Amino acid sequence: MKTNLRFELLEHRRLLALSEFEVVPLPITGDLVYDIEVGDIDGDGIDDFLVSSNVWATGGTTSWYRSVNGDLEGPFLVFSGWLDTTKLVDIDGDNDLDLFASSGNYHALYRNVDGLGTFERVYQQNFGGTNMDAGDIDGDGDMDVVFSVNQEETIHTFWLENLGDDKWESFHI
Repeated sequence: MKTNLRFELLEHRRLLALSEFEVVPLPITGDLVYDIEVGDIDGDGIDDFLVSSNVWATGGTTSWYRSVNGDLEGPFLVFSGWLDTTKLVDIDGDNDLDLFASSGNYHALYRNVDGLGTFERVYQQNFGGTNMDAGDIDGDGDMDVVFSVNQEETIHTFWLENLGDDKWESFHI
């Protein structure tokens, strides 16, 4: 079934124009997909995507898929196990997308060490979080992270200040 969809903002009318798009089945394995992020992971100017999925019997994976000439290559394993929440963002300012991720038990930073999608965990704290986002919260030119944690039926919000060189300071806000 071929359907093309294109979104276009029509400036003067403030309308959204739709056209057809093609529905393509994705080669994702697992019983449940926890999170999907889209971004140029390998630095080729074409958006790729990262998927965290769970297979109840084996625990799941977090992997990424490369877009090449309209086809997909992969999966390329980032982490054995699923992550509840993922965020692709350039945390270290080297112009490639890194991965900030969280499960129910911890949150971690996976640096894209070669700019081509080879990820290495460089930071981890042993409490989980969800609903995360990144931005330069303190105005110092680097990306910080904010996320929430549900502990004992109380929601807590944390700011992780990026101090550079894979060092972070956590503030309960």
